[in-house]
Amino acid sequence: MFKGVEVVRVNTMADGTIRLTLDLQSGVGEDIKDAFSLMHTETSMLLAPTETFVEAMQELVQGGLA
Repeated sequence: MFKGVEVVRVNTMADGTIRLTLDLQSGVGEDIKDAFSLMHTETSMLLAPTETFVEAMQELVQGGLA
C-alpha cells in the first residue's frame, strides 16, 4: 500500500521513541480500512519526500531493511 501522507505532529516520548501523527491524504473507504488494519500490526514504513521516494526505496532494498 503506497499512499500519500502528511506528517502533522511529531512527539518525542519519555522512553526515547518518537510518535508520528499522520494524515492519510486519501479519504477512499478501502484506504481507510487498510490503514485501520495496520493499527495493531508491526509494520515498516519508508517516510521520504515524494520526489525522492523511488530513490529512497531503492537504497533501502539494496542496503537491507534496518
